Amino acid sequence: MNYDCIIIGGGAAGLAAAAYLSIYSIQVLLIERLDRVGKKILSTGNGRCNFSNREMSAENYGNKHEFIKKLFKTTSPSEVLDFLASLGLMFREESGRLYPRTMAASSVLDVFRNALQKDNIHTMLQEKTVLITNKNGLWQVKTESKHEYIAKYLIVCTGGKAAPKMGTDGSAFNMIENLGHCITPIVPALVQLRCNSSILPSLRGLRIHAKVSLLVNKRYVNSEVGELLFTDYGLSGICVMQLSGNAADALRKKAAVSLQIDMLPEIPDSHMISWFKDRLNSNSTNTVLSVFTGVFPRMLSQAILHEAAIPCTKIAAALTPLEVDALLNQIKRYSLQVTGTQGFDSAQVSRGGVSLDEIDPYTMESRLHPGLFFAGEDVDIDGPCGGYNLHFAFASGLTAAKSIVLNQHSEEV
Repeated sequence: MNYDCIIIGGGAAGLAAAAYLSIYSIQVLLIERLDRVGKKILSTGNGRCNFSNREMSAENYGNKHEFIKKLFKTTSPSEVLDFLASLGLMFREESGRLYPRTMAASSVLDVFRNALQKDNIHTMLQEKTVLITNKNGLWQVKTESKHEYIAKYLIVCTGGKAAPKMGTDGSAFNMIENLGHCITPIVPALVQLRCNSSILPSLRGLRIHAKVSLLVNKRYVNSEVGELLFTDYGLSGICVMQLSGNAADALRKKAAVSLQIDMLPEIPDSHMISWFKDRLNSNSTNTVLSVFTGVFPRMLSQAILHEAAIPCTKIAAALTPLEVDALLNQIKRYSLQVTGTQGFDSAQVSRGGVSLDEIDPYTMESRLHPGLFFAGEDVDIDGPCGGYNLHFAFASGLTAAKSIVLNQHSEEV
């Protein structure tokens, strides 16, 4: 069957593109491999769907900011929000993060599903695409069930490799490579990190406020401050998740990766000695464990003392200068070797994808094949926690759709 545009992937990017194209007299086929569209949207933000951020800017996307800056010239952050509002979605803001007013991800999906109830939008569910070819300027898409569809325009937005149970297993990257496109290495991002330490099981479930720094081959890369969660396999929490993409990329290159934890980031290094001496003076006749009462949870205090090789029962006044240095080092620079990640099954997004050199950021069109567009996680773009990845999915899907509308109209004139 023939259409004007085929969209492969019914996730955030595909739904945004289809919803925009539904406004125009463009015949669209949306192909989704699962039994319903938007399943991954329902799981985002713990079911609340943090879809954007008031602080949205290109700089939030790290070394990909130049590409994003050009994309935002075509589809600005405010335009994305205006489009979502036009679909009927009302927003709620928490510390800059934008959620649906209902605080339910299903509300986001529902407004898209309503938008697709147009005669020019056709949806095929439980159809897995297995082959993409181009013949005489037309895109041919074949599915596992032997169906074949043809269109002048094709948007590929099947997702990366994160959360494969949601249909994003990365299988489309082979088809994209067969078209001549370069796929940069795919690694998990926004994912928990596995670490090598004997004290982790005793701290399992403990949450603290900390500053976590990433070191690659003993060189500082970047830091994040926020909630840190200890697990039996390693570390989790927002600050670790934010560092995980760089960590996974370094691990892929066989580099030595470690995390350095500052358990008291609110006290500068220059004030730590005086702070600690005040604590010692106030607890000089008590055990050294009491020095940390009211500062750390008891099990963390015990772990710090264990790592510094100091008995918990030792009297505070009896600490030697070397022992004080050892304790301060454990508090401000506790180091853990990173051995891996929790993998794509646990990752919120993946890093890597179609090379940005091969995509026009103003249109999201392939530089190799006219009429071929990419959006969402298929593209080598990933952002931090806070709604940046969903926003990029919406913005890139809308940009591709807008370009198709312009092309279609210019041909009709």
